[in-house]
Amino acid sequence: MNGRTLFTAVLTIAVVAASALVLTGCPKAPDTAGQPAKTPESTSLYPVAPVFAIDPQFDEAWYFREGLADVMVDGKYGYVDETGKFVIDPQFEQVGPFSEGLASVKVGGKVSYGEEGRLVIGGKEGYIDKMGRIVIDPQFDAAYDFSEGMANVMVGGKWGYIDRTGKYVIYPQYDDALPFSDGIASVKVGGKERYINKTGGVVIDPQVPGVEIFGEGLAIMQVGGKYGYVDKEGRSVIVAQFDDALDFTEGLAAVRVGDKWGYVDKEGRFVIDPQLEEACMFSEGLAPVRVGKKWGYIKNPLETN
Repeated sequence: MNGRTLFTAVLTIAVVAASALVLTGCPKAPDTAGQPAKTPESTSLYPVAPVFAIDPQFDEAWYFREGLADVMVDGKYGYVDETGKFVIDPQFEQVGPFSEGLASVKVGGKVSYGEEGRLVIGGKEGYIDKMGRIVIDPQFDAAYDFSEGMANVMVGGKWGYIDRTGKYVIYPQYDDALPFSDGIASVKVGGKERYINKTGGVVIDPQVPGVEIFGEGLAIMQVGGKYGYVDKEGRSVIVAQFDDALDFTEGLAAVRVGDKWGYVDKEGRFVIDPQLEEACMFSEGLAPVRVGKKWGYIKNPLETN
């Protein structure tokens, strides 16, 4: 699915990230020696049972962006609103989330299943609007989300940037590229990372705001095969104890204990105990989760209690 995996660096404005085609595959921070930290505990209000806004019914489900989420049914992707009603019927082999009113879609590809799961071979990517109409013709080998009026696209193995009309602003020339944030984008050339402005000029000082590995002030750390969270000073805030962990969004982070997922707050307390087969980050008050073989959406309990 488009726009889920670029570099291992994560932009703070990016949601999601996400992830090759695996919902819970988020980048992790390197091993960090931590200070004494808090461990999960119960409170008078939490943990609570997950409350479904949309019952599990989809074969795949992704994050809500701009009021719509991309889901898969019977091998095709479409978009639902926050009631679970299809706004754009399932018809595409591969799609991305809506951003600035547009979403990338792939047409003409062939679906294949292998060791890495579902793959779409061939085809071209373009963009649709929220009515499902193609507004930028499929012509790219890969196409990602719009950010600050530009989207990074790949043609012939090289990345460049287009505007909302599909016109090139920066012609394909990079080995990899991230979306723009605060007028700056991270790109790779010959294995070296650099930062460019919207004309393609190289920014001399790459230490700019907006390019972080932190989600809401906390970053994932790994110690001895377990995951926890540190603050921007490198201090351990939530001790490394989880078997997997995702970034904080909307005050909560999905974490795995054994083979079940739950959610903790920034104090490390479980708000939803580990009980889900898979769980993803919250966006616009909802998070995709898997129960059995089907995906649905749960409400953010911090917003409902």
